[in-house]
Amino acid sequence: MDLKTEQSKYRVFIDESYAAEKEEGKTREQWRYYELRGLRGTLYPYSETHLAMFVKGKVLIKKSPFGFKDATILQSGDEEIVLKVKNSELHNVAQFLKCRVKRIGNPELGRRLSKWQFKRSG
Repeated sequence: MDLKTEQSKYRVFIDESYAAEKEEGKTREQWRYYELRGLRGTLYPYSETHLAMFVKGKVLIKKSPFGFKDATILQSGDEEIVLKVKNSELHNVAQFLKCRVKRIGNPELGRRLSKWQFKRSG
């Protein structure tokens, strides 16, 4: 799943390992390096039909209001867990992980904020 084209609400980051990739891999498989980062973990593409979510803290999954009953455990550590979920769960998972939302500015907001900016003297 291409996180950059399939959704427009959340900020999309590129994994650090993308810089070490060869040029032919950068153009062909670029969607695999997109990820959504949040306070509770990271969401990234696992395949064209599934997403993988890395969660910091296993207790959070048990207390989640979303359930994630169809999730498959890929890796389980002492303090973190990696789950595989379907693409249709994108917004629920991103909301659970508290992924960063895109900042959308408008001219009115810019005018209101400009009142509080420091002005240069001289």
